[in-house]
This record gives sequence, structure tokens and C-alpha cells, in this order.
Amino acid sequence: MNALPELKGLFKGPVLIFASGPSALDVPLDVLNKINIITVNGAVKTLLRMNVKPLVYVFNDGYFVENNIDLIKSAIDNCKYVLMPKTFHQMYFSSYEGNIFYINRVNRDGRRLPDRVFSLSKILDKELVCSFSLLSKNKNRIGFSKDINKGYFCGRTIPYLALQVAYYLGFNTVFFAGLDLNGALGRFYDTGSTGLETTLDNDYEKYILPSFLKYKKNIESKNFKAYNLSEYSRLDSGVVNKVDVNFLKLACEKVE
Repeated sequence: MNALPELKGLFKGPVLIFASGPSALDVPLDVLNKINIITVNGAVKTLLRMNVKPLVYVFNDGYFVENNIDLIKSAIDNCKYVLMPKTFHQMYFSSYEGNIFYINRVNRDGRRLPDRVFSLSKILDKELVCSFSLLSKNKNRIGFSKDINKGYFCGRTIPYLALQVAYYLGFNTVFFAGLDLNGALGRFYDTGSTGLETTLDNDYEKYILPSFLKYKKNIESKNFKAYNLSEYSRLDSGVVNKVDVNFLKLACEKVE
């Protein structure tokens, strides 16, 4: 199997994280064709329909996998790199190898430590930026991984995993498309009675917002910065700065 460190620092410049919120559909096709894309879960469906081939496809949710085997196989055929947990590869996609890389959530590969013990054990690790609390169990699950070969922090929303992937790959400017984080809006590709349930509203205050605040406080710098293209995102500009698609277009033009 491919070794994840093969991808470390391989890229530079801007990257678009194409997520599942309805605002992702506001990004014009000509822009999608000019920028490297990391996409997640079912959001890849729309990109493939537009004949846009993402650089990276990431998924980590078993329930999503069980209900989207054919979509994922199509994504593996059309994306340059695919990041998934080892168990999914073994269970569903073992016939694919060339572009598959394994990812694991921190403290889930091998013997699992209590969250508080794990966060304390990594308090001096410069690549796993953890929160530690004696009083709050939830805070010990918050962090940002600069080296996803050591594991990633889930943040209870896959765009946060994708942000850590972007950092690891070497990109320095990240644009989020579809980072709406509003359970009522759902996923643009997944509507009606067949839509999968979302836990966004339950997880936002406990995990999602604190995770992005961890990024803001400990990771964001002049060398690595994220922007949110969703005008109506639940995250305000004080956490991830909101910009419009014209700002993204300018970033793409600078690369050309």
C-alpha cells in the first residue's frame, strides 16, 4: 500500500476544499477547472458530473460508505489520490491500490487511550496540537494535526479533516466551498427521504466550533490561511474569514 509520507509537502499555493453545503454550487465551473480540489464524501458526485477531476478525495464515515459504494468506486477511478481508513479499503475496495492512502483518526490506530490521557501524552508534540483539560472530556478531543501520518482530529465534520490534509500536502491557502454547517440546509447532493441524517446541529458547539477555533489560534499564520466562500456559514469571519468567489478567482490568476 502507498505510504502517506509520499504526499507530504508535495504541493503549494491555493487549494479548494469542496464540501457538502449548498453554497458549494455557487463556485463557477471555470474556477473549478483552475484550482486543485480536495473533496469529501458525496460532494464528489457533483464534480464528477461536471467532468471535474479532484486532486484528492477523502472519506471517513462508515454509514456514508455503506450507502455509496458505487459512487466511491467512481471517485477512486477519477481522483488522483484517495484517502480512507484501512478498514474501508479492506472491506469494500480491496481491488483498488494505485491511488489509495490510509488515514486514521488520532488515538484510534492500535491500543486506544482515554482521551484525557492521550491529549496529555501529546502536549509536547509540535505536530499534534491538542487541547487538554482535567475538567472537560470534550476538550480533550479537540486538536489539529500537522502530520496526518500520525492521525487526524475529526472535529465532527469532514471539512476539518480536509483542512488538515491540505496542510500536510503543503498548500498554503485554503478556500472552503460548501462550509455552511447548517443542518437545516442539509447536503446539496443528498435530499429527500433518502438523505442521510446529519449531526451538525448537535455537534457544532461541542466539537465543530472549538476545532476551528483551535485552528484559528494555533495554526493560522501568514504561511497557512483558510477562507470561507459561504456567505451564510454558521462560522463567522472571526473564525474563518469570509470572502467571495472573486477573491478565489484572483488567487487562481496569481498561480497561472
